[in-house]
Amino acid sequence: MLREGDSRMPHWQGKLFALMVRNGMHVTDLFRLPSNQVVEIGRRVSI
Repeated sequence: MLREGDSRMPHWQGKLFALMVRNGMHVTDLFRLPSNQVVEIGRRVSI
């Protein structure tokens, strides 16, 4: 059982993940698509 503040992810991986999330581009920006004309279909995956 994990206590508050504990994490299964090593600290360096958490930092890397946070960096990638901050620097990630939205698909509509990447392909220069008008955001009001795009439909995104996805699926949630638990990690």
